[in-house]
Amino acid sequence: MLNAPVHPQTLWLPPKSKLVVGSRNPDKLLEYGDLLGELNFEIMNLKQLEIILGLPDHTLGDVPEPGLTYEENARIKNLAIAEAIMKSSIPNKEEYVILTDDSGIEAGQAKWSRLSPDDLRKSDAELLLERKSDRLHGLPYPGVDTAYVEKAAGPTENIHACYQAAIEANGGDRSMRAITVIAAMTLSDENVRYFRGEVRERLAEQSRGTTGFGYDFCFEPNGSDKTYAEMSKAEKLRISERRLALTALIDSLRGSYGPPNRGAVPLVG
Repeated sequence: MLNAPVHPQTLWLPPKSKLVVGSRNPDKLLEYGDLLGELNFEIMNLKQLEIILGLPDHTLGDVPEPGLTYEENARIKNLAIAEAIMKSSIPNKEEYVILTDDSGIEAGQAKWSRLSPDDLRKSDAELLLERKSDRLHGLPYPGVDTAYVEKAAGPTENIHACYQAAIEANGGDRSMRAITVIAAMTLSDENVRYFRGEVRERLAEQSRGTTGFGYDFCFEPNGSDKTYAEMSKAEKLRISERRLALTALIDSLRGSYGPPNRGAVPLVG
């Protein structure tokens, strides 16, 4: 089992590093590929790693995320991929660097609180929230369980209503924070380092837009009168919290890589 100690946030990589982006999400891979393309390293996604390891498709990436912080959940995803590499028979395992992330929305001053079973109709979605509210009591809402809450809410209008109810119950503060934390592990020394990006935004009066998914229709980043779903993909990528986290990671690498790797395998496709 990897110990994966946490070290200061400066990342030094071996010269022949292979960067593994722990995702299959095309939009997320586009963000990673856009910025990591300047690095002089081989870059691959989970599907490409599974081929190298000789694993069936979709073996990697789907793991429980019980952590109470973004860092914990990003670390859990990271360790699962690292274990698969270390158990394999491939050579030069020390050249692999694993990048995973965890993201969430924090709605104003809203916090998780324990829900009374008597207040619930016991639908699957409500039971999900009941179980999570007990574990997350006092933490930012929905925070580390944003994906679960939005999945339970269902359609876009329900997601907006979910956030609207949260802010009305907490003084009407419409401010939101979108947060991404990237965990980077170098298998050469099994160190894990974290890089955080945060974007301030506000809940729109109503959901708007035609592109994107989930909360993209609900939030306007500060300084803009558009929701993310009203922006072009290029506009959204320029201001995303994941891009800020990636920029922090790349800034920590300055001096540890050479010219751009023009022969890198595309992350998407």
